[in-house]
Formats: sequence, structure tokens, C-alpha cells
Amino acid sequence: MAASVVVLGFWPTESVVLMTFGGPRPFHARIDLPTVDPAEGPADPVDAVVEALVSPAVAHEVETVAVVVHSERALVSRRVASRLTRRFVQAGIGVAEVLRADGERWFSLGASAGRMARDGVPYDLREHPFVAASVLGGRVVLGSRDDLAASLAPDVEAGERLRAAVDEAADEVVDADDPRWRTWVLAEGAWTQALVEHHVERASVPVDTDLARLLAGMRCIRVRDAAWATIHRESAHHAIGFWTTLTRCAPDDVRAAPAALLAWAAWLAGDGALAWCALDRVGAVEPDYSLAGLVAEALTRAVPPSSCEGGFDWTAGLG
Repeated sequence: MAASVVVLGFWPTESVVLMTFGGPRPFHARIDLPTVDPAEGPADPVDAVVEALVSPAVAHEVETVAVVVHSERALVSRRVASRLTRRFVQAGIGVAEVLRADGERWFSLGASAGRMARDGVPYDLREHPFVAASVLGGRVVLGSRDDLAASLAPDVEAGERLRAAVDEAADEVVDADDPRWRTWVLAEGAWTQALVEHHVERASVPVDTDLARLLAGMRCIRVRDAAWATIHRESAHHAIGFWTTLTRCAPDDVRAAPAALLAWAAWLAGDGALAWCALDRVGAVEPDYSLAGLVAEALTRAVPPSSCEGGFDWTAGLG
């Protein structure tokens, strides 16, 4: 249970947490527990939860799994645990342990759990060595996923302050049907790349005029790609801070690009929970944003960040 808190970066509630072991690409995952008990509706929402966790485990040839259901609802927890166990066994994957944790006690959901399934065992993860080591290492453990999502809430004051500057900067953006477009893209992309690298390296934020120009310019996908190309796996943790700030301060109509780049950086850094929260910010303003779809697919399929170093030639095809 302590491991699930540390790998997620927050205290999960109403969640199913999967940890995998063995195989070429072990991973961890979290998914919401169904909000409606199976008996309350015609469709069984447990099937979707099971499929979302078992499919990537099979695809990555996982050998063993452990499952922790964080919930006070015993009925739906047992049903999810039973269905998951059966499907993993059918797939030839060993199940080391299945637990339910309600915040104060943990209960074994295994077939031979006996008294531990009935009475539970008290716990206090706040004093667990795993959690303490994580905090000492500089990783903040938030109270819940809602707290993590709230850390990306729009900074309304900053957005209003930037609104006029973004509109003014947008007047300088060259349309794709303009003969000057290619020259403008190369110049603007080079400026964008230099600006982002400078501030990520120094953990700083551009002045408002540069910030507005960056946000307006990234409406052009090729300029956005210049910023995207700066995100490498070894520096992704540093990029998270920069793109978090931009996601929060950007006006609604220019938030999709920085939020999608935050999601990409979070995925490369191995922080799937933050990546999903960033994707929620993209979806709120531009549901069909293609880069967000790419990150969502990587997360859904449990594609490991180690499969991508990041960075690419954003000028390809521009001449």
C-alpha cells in the first residue's frame, strides 16, 4: 500500500492500483473504481476496469501482479478483486496479493484470507519508511488525485493579465497560406526553442511579452513542435515545472499546447497521474488535440517512457 502511494504521488481514494513485476517492461497503473455499484445499473462497469488493467499486463508479458483497491466500499471492491484475479490467472499471470485499503485498515481479498478479510489490519502509511523516504527525496505526496488536479487549475488572474498580450502577439502569426509562412515558422520555431530551453534550464518564467508570443505562436503546430522537441527524458522533470506554469496561466484558447506538452513531459518522467491530469486540461479546451491523443494512447497501453528518449528534428520538411 505504501508503494502505491509513493509511485502515484498522492493518496488514492476509490481507486484500483496495479503493480506489476517480472517481464521485460513492468509498470504500475491506477484506475477509478466504478462510482456505481454493479447491482445499481444494467451494465457492469467492472468489465471496463478489468480490461483496462489486464490488457496492458498481457501485452507487456508481465509475470506477477499485486492489486490494491483503495475504497470503503467492500462489495464492489470484492467484485473487482475477484474478476481481476480470475482474468490474470486465465492469462497466465501470477497474483501475489489483492488487498482493500479503506484509509485506516487493510483487508486481504484473497480466497484464503480468513480473519484478515473480515476484521482487517490497522495501518498508518504516513509513518511508513517508503513514504518518509519519498518525502525526504523531494517528492511531494498530495492528499488525493483531486489535489493533484487542483495543482493545474487555471490561474485566472494571470490569464486575464495575458489576454491582451496574447491577442496582440497573435496578429504577428503568419497563416499557412501566406508565402512567408515557411520563413516565419523557421524563425519563430528557433526563437521558441531557445526561449524554452533557456527557462527550463534556469527554472524561470518568461516575461509577459515573451510568454504571450510563445503561447500565440504555438497555435501553429510546427512552432509547437519546436517546443516539443526540447523535452528529453533525462530533463523531463525540469520541463514539468515550466509547462505546469504555462498551463495554469494560459488563456483558455491557447492552453491546449502547453497542457499537452506538460502531459508529454510527465509521461517521459514516469508520472502517469500528472500526465492524465494535464490531459484533462487539454480536453476541457480542445478535446481533439492530436498530441493529447498520442499521450493518452501511451498511458492506456502502459508504454514505458524508456521506449522514447524524446527530442526530434522539428524542422524536417521545412527546407
